[in-house]
Amino acid sequence: METGQPGSSPLDLEGFRSAMREVGVEEIVEPTLHVFVSEAAAIFDTLMAAVAEGDSESVRTAAHSLKSSSANVRATELAELLELVEAAATKGDMEEVRRLSEPIGAEYRAVIAFLAESGIS
Repeated sequence: METGQPGSSPLDLEGFRSAMREVGVEEIVEPTLHVFVSEAAAIFDTLMAAVAEGDSESVRTAAHSLKSSSANVRATELAELLELVEAAATKGDMEEVRRLSEPIGAEYRAVIAFLAESGIS
């Protein structure tokens, strides 16, 4: 799972748009992305606070929530990292959670920056 590969983006915006077009709801793409940006910030902050506090249950809950919304908008790399954190928190492996928190932070910021560059904020 490497980020920043040439030609890759942290979110498959065209794939998301295409999937919504196929089911006849392309008009929800931008509103959905705006909701993602606004709600993801609070969940991300909750996740990072729970990591700092060593609260595995809060980490698990926040990671699950952010994982689901990230997968919905096709921020696949972020969703995959969050899935790993959720699993580690479920096992109480806070060392693994802490190890993954930096890559999650970097990927989260990349997704938000990509959306901002795409006119979504």
